[in-house]
Amino acid sequence: MDIKEQVRSFIIKNFYVPDPATLSDEDSLLDQGIIDSTGVLEVTGFLEDTFSLTVEDSEMLPENLDSIDGIVWSPDGSRRLILAAVGSGERQLFVMNADGANIAV
Repeated sequence: MDIKEQVRSFIIKNFYVPDPATLSDEDSLLDQGIIDSTGVLEVTGFLEDTFSLTVEDSEMLPENLDSIDGIVWSPDGSRRLILAAVGSGERQLFVMNADGANIAV
């Protein structure tokens, strides 16, 4: 299962999504009422636990976590990029294969 599928699966399993088949990757999770401020914390915890990342409080912004595409981005679908802050507070770009393997900073 690739990273985008893992994120989508987590959201569908852990939040109320009225019709999962119609949830597009660009849809605002906040505007649709799928996640709220507590949900942002749950999504962040999922990302940290699943991909061994640290997301700083300052990075838990709607624009970073408002859609599946906002959480996970890939120019061609073969690699995934996740922008997160690390312990130093500086933002780092984590790049990995679509299946989550071969994480590089």
